Amino acid sequence: MFKKTFSIISVGILALASTATLAQDNLTTVNAPFGFKWGQTEEKTLKTNPNMACNTLSDVPVRSCKVSVSPKPFSKAEFFQLLFVPNSGLQKVGMYGNDITDDLYGSSGKAHYSKLQKSLTKKYGDKFTNFEYIGADLYDESDEFYQCLAYSGCGAHASYWIDGLNGTIALSLNGLSRGKGFLKLVYESKDWSRHLDEMKNDQESINDDSL
Repeated sequence: MFKKTFSIISVGILALASTATLAQDNLTTVNAPFGFKWGQTEEKTLKTNPNMACNTLSDVPVRSCKVSVSPKPFSKAEFFQLLFVPNSGLQKVGMYGNDITDDLYGSSGKAHYSKLQKSLTKKYGDKFTNFEYIGADLYDESDEFYQCLAYSGCGAHASYWIDGLNGTIALSLNGLSRGKGFLKLVYESKDWSRHLDEMKNDQESINDDSL
């Protein structure tokens, strides 16, 4: 088990709330980050990351692999999580940042978050959706910032790039414990949502056939 993980559920579901018309032809394609390539195979990745650790997800036949380095160095990363779809290769990449510590009020974390947000805006545009709130449940003191982020329903500090893109990007600041958190940056290829739907439908068909 990873200390930090991301959900298999596509952030593309937030597109349901989008006001943009995603069927337009002039969409910007989300490129794989950190030097990775969409479609690259698990086998090829293993050759350059011999210590790569992988497992198959329980609900869909996707290989989830953890690597500590990327083709293009990124100093803020603790590790990367790569999701490989059968016959389609790499389709989702998550970067999990080094722990942010001794940051009771979240000042340092929010500053790093803001810098990444500006860099992503410069590359992919300013049509992103913010979900930033704090103190909605249990942890409502200013020095409980990361405890709130770690508690479901209490708070969130995230931005999603969906509108006008083929693919999705999600940036979030996450809590671990008091004064301690980390940044997470997740990229989905333009085909990820389709692959996910197909795999879930296939699994449902298998289940139905077993009745």
